[in-house]
Amino acid sequence: MEGLSDDLITKILERVPKKPLLGFRCMSKRWRRLIDERFFRKSLLYLFPMFSSSLYCIDLRRPGDFEEIENPLGWERIVLLGSCRGFLCIYNEDNGQVAIWNPSTRWCKRLPPADAEIAHRLGSPACVYGFGYDYWNDEFVLLMLVQTLEDPIVSAVSIYRQRANAWRRLQGTLPYSLVDPRTMGVFLRGHLHWIMRRDPMQNSAKVLVAFDIHTEKSVEAHQLSFKDNRLPMYLAILGGRLCFITYREREGGVRAWIISGYGSEESRESLFRIRDYLMDGVLLQPLASSQNGGQVLLLYHRTLVWYDLLTHDEKPFHINGMPGFFEAATCFFTESHLKRFVILCLFSVDSPRLYFIGSLTDVMEKEYPQGWQRIRLLGSCNRILCFSNVDDGHVALWRPTIGDFWVLPPADAEIPHGLGLSPEITHILDPSVQVYGLGHDDRSRESVVLRLVQSVEEPVVSEVSIYRARVDAWRRLQGIPYYLVGPHEMGVSLCNHLHWIMRREGSQDSPKVLVAFDFHTEEFVEVHLPDSIDNTLGMGLADLEGCLCLIIYGEQMGVDVWIMREYGLNGPWDPFFSIPDHPKSRRPVRPLAYSQNGHQVLVGMDHETLVWYNLHTNDVKEFLINGMPRSFDEAVCL
Repeated sequence: MEGLSDDLITKILERVPKKPLLGFRCMSKRWRRLIDERFFRKSLLYLFPMFSSSLYCIDLRRPGDFEEIENPLGWERIVLLGSCRGFLCIYNEDNGQVAIWNPSTRWCKRLPPADAEIAHRLGSPACVYGFGYDYWNDEFVLLMLVQTLEDPIVSAVSIYRQRANAWRRLQGTLPYSLVDPRTMGVFLRGHLHWIMRRDPMQNSAKVLVAFDIHTEKSVEAHQLSFKDNRLPMYLAILGGRLCFITYREREGGVRAWIISGYGSEESRESLFRIRDYLMDGVLLQPLASSQNGGQVLLLYHRTLVWYDLLTHDEKPFHINGMPGFFEAATCFFTESHLKRFVILCLFSVDSPRLYFIGSLTDVMEKEYPQGWQRIRLLGSCNRILCFSNVDDGHVALWRPTIGDFWVLPPADAEIPHGLGLSPEITHILDPSVQVYGLGHDDRSRESVVLRLVQSVEEPVVSEVSIYRARVDAWRRLQGIPYYLVGPHEMGVSLCNHLHWIMRREGSQDSPKVLVAFDFHTEEFVEVHLPDSIDNTLGMGLADLEGCLCLIIYGEQMGVDVWIMREYGLNGPWDPFFSIPDHPKSRRPVRPLAYSQNGHQVLVGMDHETLVWYNLHTNDVKEFLINGMPRSFDEAVCL
């Protein structure tokens, strides 16, 4: 396959229907890029009417009509903070809340509040945001820059990361001054961009500052050597390139420039110039290019016009029913990003194969790496799977979608099967319970594996070891004052914590607690359980698309599932769904993923069955796909 050209692969893929085509994105990074760019490219224009909770969506490739989409949060006074990959970041002017919203799938998530003390300490500062996507860590990122408006200029920068679902203050201050407190960051190629000044004086020269979302560092990206870069200047994205809009130059009007690359004068080219444009406090905003590249869609004095780059003609763009006053944003993305692409991974108990169920429809088989025959799934996070070789005890991390695979070093070479126990307590911990957890440390940006080993007989002795990918080594931590429930409950990773159900006492019927290991502090803390449950019953945990789920097994029949939609050590928990006729013996039960419309939940049961649970009708329907293994461990990659 590596010897085939992109054009030949594209001709082959053109024969595949769209739905199964999504499943081939996991073949390699090259296939994923080709499929995204050539088969699922979309461009949508979003209009935000003033004082309305609705959004108007126009497909620029078929602009004959529009779709009105109700904001699921019911917000009426919305400020757009940014757009990326089909997602919008919006701000509620009435209560200061921020949310990430996908209008096409109706998915929406409120962000936790940022540090309110920052604004309080700085008086009445300017506050701008930048919304983007960290491709390296596969997560959305929101940057908040707060800065005083008068000398001495003081600034504070905070960053929100989706996987941690938390804000974090960045060290130091930004050595630049904001030009306009109304302009949000422009995202392109992993960077957020602003026009800023080195000097806070109003007529001082401007610079283009780029913030790298991955490294969390800012640099001057381009020398703005215009005739007079002290004049009003703004940024936009057009055709995947940065666009500068300059006002009132010596020849008058407004002019747009395209920057093809950073740092060189030759990379700048003039796009268009409108001589008679009067700024009058209203910015001209380029939104999109036509399919042939000959026209540019502009937000022009609160109206939409197509501007012809060759003839300089302006043609109004209007659809009956469009709002009169609005804010506009354009989203360019692939449909595969728009849809929640879910890969269900089934580890066969009977054969050395991993079964991919791409988009929950099509089965593909993949051999275990390095000839491993029998494996035990230890956890999944960030599209990485952690598992052990049953035959020799080695532990490995595997990213099956792109083929990355690496075996972890032994925790302690003196003890067989990688248990890594101190020789002086080995006899005490035999027999022992051993559990693992795989997670991702958002602060150090690395995979983390935690291993807990505990004796099953009195006196109970435990050891905790941590593996960090950056140092590629294990390190021993202090023991834990809790009792492990069983050998099959692996840690569930969410928001920079690994979670287990444990006991404070050793007896089987003693009350249970939800314990979380913090990757940053490397300490265990307790998470509040629902008050109304019987915490002596059997329990399990699961991560359902970023929400922690608690599974409670009844004494006779039935299982209840609770969900924590907004993560916190104190909850809150909400009842999610119940399966009343579920036999107690058919454990475990694990919520895996939502259906595309969000009305159903895919649930794994007893390592043998998959069912769809309908959240509206409470019906349970078995989910069968030809080629599925008989018995399996399951993991979900989103």
